[in-house]
Amino acid sequence: MTQQQTLIVLEEQKTKISKMVWDLEEQKRIEFHQEVKEKLEGIIEEGDEVVGGVEYVEIKRFNKEYEGFKELMSIRWESRWDFENDEDGEVKMKLNYYTTWCDNDFEFARLVTLGKVAEEVKKNEEEWISMRVESKKKFKVSLTQLNQDKWKVEREIRELKAEMRAQEQQEFFDKMKGEGVRFVDEVSFEKRNNEVYGRIIEMQIISISKSGKRMEIKLTQRHNVWNYKEQIYEEVIQANVIDVLTSKLMDQLGWLMDKKN
Repeated sequence: MTQQQTLIVLEEQKTKISKMVWDLEEQKRIEFHQEVKEKLEGIIEEGDEVVGGVEYVEIKRFNKEYEGFKELMSIRWESRWDFENDEDGEVKMKLNYYTTWCDNDFEFARLVTLGKVAEEVKKNEEEWISMRVESKKKFKVSLTQLNQDKWKVEREIRELKAEMRAQEQQEFFDKMKGEGVRFVDEVSFEKRNNEVYGRIIEMQIISISKSGKRMEIKLTQRHNVWNYKEQIYEEVIQANVIDVLTSKLMDQLGWLMDKKN
């Protein structure tokens, strides 16, 4: 199997695992939202929506004047991660809501619902916290394993891409040492911080020093030259050889390779 074929297989594995993670997260979210609805049965109205994740949920209700669903409030489970035990630390319940004038039926009804939800959450706070903890625990093992599998595949993809990139750069360098390379568009090359060669269309390594630290490079460039007789600029192609540090070329090799013809 070639490297490209291996890469395709790994990318397919990553896509498959990512979908499995997404599906499991979605299942966790749906089940949790259903539990929230059941806890609030008789408090929120039929047709009210529970949306969000498992760290917070938003309760929304259809507003005729708004012509769509509008948030009533959000319920949040907040905690700091316990790194020593690799789990959630102390969980605190929080309610978030907006304030406005109660000058219509929707806002008065929202305020009534807000009070009832606040009473329920405060009265049964431990149950609400336990519900969230158990929901995460139920899916933790499966999601942890899937994410580990995904990270492993992603690492293999990164390593393979790096290997392929290094090989491609070596081939590009070898070609530059041989027949030279031609670029799709004009490129520039920085010899040193205050010396840049532009409008390059071809590059070729002419020689490399014995130490390998320096090299001579032939640059073929486009130039606009003023034609005094015709009083216009004419484009000409000129080549010249420059002496550069090998490290300078290697630093720019990847970028130059991406511009090759």
